[in-house]
Amino acid sequence: MRIVGVIVLAAVATAIAPQEWRQASPEYPLAVPRDHVSHPAFKIEWWYYTGNLDTTGGRRFGYQATFFRIGVDLSPKNPSRFAVRDLFLAHAAVTDVEGKRYVSAERLNRAGAGTAGASGSELAVWNADWEARSEYGRHMVHARESRFAFDLTLTEDRPAVLHGDHGYSQKGATPGNGLRGMRERLSACGGRVDIITAPGQGFALDVRIPLEAAP
Repeated sequence: MRIVGVIVLAAVATAIAPQEWRQASPEYPLAVPRDHVSHPAFKIEWWYYTGNLDTTGGRRFGYQATFFRIGVDLSPKNPSRFAVRDLFLAHAAVTDVEGKRYVSAERLNRAGAGTAGASGSELAVWNADWEARSEYGRHMVHARESRFAFDLTLTEDRPAVLHGDHGYSQKGATPGNGLRGMRERLSACGGRVDIITAPGQGFALDVRIPLEAAP
């Protein structure tokens, strides 16, 4: 069985007056891994992972983790590092297919003293102790809550697939109402997913599934 994960990086600029934030444009050539990093000149961007896992006994789980950066004030007048330039949101979830259960959690933080953030030099996003980062073609995604946890290593096995016109998708009639995004097929999930279904119970997965041959 193939396990597929998805990462989506999107930078969105809406038509705001005055137009301080950079506008999404088809003139910007999207490229990876360069554009895995944060783009703080844009107002909104996010990193999205989702996939399916099987235990060695055939039990099925799904997971999802998304990290958002939402621009609030492009140039805060307050010089304090606690000034709210951006807000960082995160959402994580696990689905237990056999147990017919879905559990999720959310985070909302400002950068402050490094509590949340997104790197402009490498793929590294975090919100408190949740994080997603990439090293040498491998994506490490981690989230832990009282009801569930996952700690995954995802390996890129195919080139990035750009959405829209070379990665640009117009979302409205007004110039700049566009979205730049990409989706990468990630496989070879080696990691762990814990989900508490009752007090003192849970599941630990070590997923090592060979890839199917590409068609």
